Amino acid sequence: MDRTDEVSNHTYGKATLAWFEEIFEEYKMILLLLLYHKERD
Repeated sequence: MDRTDEVSNHTYGKATLAWFEEIFEEYKMILLLLLYHKERD
């Protein structure tokens, strides 16, 4: 494994993490909204 592979892997990992966090935030908002509506019924 050479240096460039290491760098691209690191960049890829960071991008994946950012993407995952974004999805998670959206998901959390939806979950909270669903729970909120359930409580009110």
